[in-house]
Amino acid sequence: MTRPAPLPLADIFLAVMLGGSITACDQYPRNPHVAGTSSTGGTGGGWGQGGSTAWYLDLHGGTTSDANHVIGLDPNGSATVVVDIPTTVPSGDALTLPRGMCLLPDGSLLVVSAFKDDTQILRYGVADVNGRRPFDSVFVHGGLANPSLQHPYEIEVGPDGNVYAANQDTQTITRYAGLHATTPGVPLPAPAGSDAALAGAGIGVIVPSAKMSANGLDTPRGITFGPDGLLYAVDRDARITAWDPSTGRQVRVVVDQADGVQKAIQAHFLAGTDTMLIGDRGAKTVWKTTSRGGAVQRFLPESVKIEEPSIVTSDSQWVYVGDRATKSIRRFHLGSGQPEPGTPWVEKLPDPPEFLIRASVGRPVRPGR
Repeated sequence: MTRPAPLPLADIFLAVMLGGSITACDQYPRNPHVAGTSSTGGTGGGWGQGGSTAWYLDLHGGTTSDANHVIGLDPNGSATVVVDIPTTVPSGDALTLPRGMCLLPDGSLLVVSAFKDDTQILRYGVADVNGRRPFDSVFVHGGLANPSLQHPYEIEVGPDGNVYAANQDTQTITRYAGLHATTPGVPLPAPAGSDAALAGAGIGVIVPSAKMSANGLDTPRGITFGPDGLLYAVDRDARITAWDPSTGRQVRVVVDQADGVQKAIQAHFLAGTDTMLIGDRGAKTVWKTTSRGGAVQRFLPESVKIEEPSIVTSDSQWVYVGDRATKSIRRFHLGSGQPEPGTPWVEKLPDPPEFLIRASVGRPVRPGR
């Protein structure tokens, strides 16, 4: 069965810019193969039917961009809802330069607003029956009380329930209290017994910069947690390292440039496995290795080039790879790495894709071999 053509998201953004809400998009076609969708108007006629939203996507955005939104996508790459973020944030706060996203255990959504002069991590409540998420709070705010949170790229919830952020401008990874804490979102101190470099790195820092420690980070980008509970940090111009979040100590170097990895940007573990995928902007490909490193192999065929990889994630059948240069997202078979035939899963985006996350709490289960 041929996959339906995805809804052109450029049209969605134009509609939002002109109409100010998702109801302005009712004139655009929906995916007729998804239950609950409709191609005719009405605010209840298919847009925002939360059950069909499988993914959340954000784009590069910026101070002069109209792409500071989060888009809900169905499994076929058609838009289901524009999370109306800019119009629900109180005056004085705004989502600018959206980057990492993650779901908290209660189903609420965190989104990085990475504008370096006013960095924030914004929290949105659980989706309503129309798929929209009301603004809840500024979960974390940079500034004098939290100076290491500057221009974060990716955020993740750790096995300990706390929230971790990889900061491009301070070259650190910082840690914030999760929902289990009395005061969620506050920066956490270094673990007891940590070394002098980490202890002196400042409030919230769990992985220091290379300026603070010899094995610290130079150009942090993606972060992820492995099946072993360790924190894996992508250092774009150097290596990928594993860290123990309970001590703040580096455990090992997983891969570096000697392994052929040139400019890693995001890393992702296939669910239920020790297999790590690595998007590499230098080599224009996605690599495959394990949490302990060793052999680094191509996941994508050598004939496939991703000009500027961004997104690397997966579900039970596909690996999704974003390309900032072509403003598209392609799918590759989980087992073979072969590309899905035909056009990209999502293409003609109005801005480069940055992050794609599952729209529900929990990770997909990989099918049996």
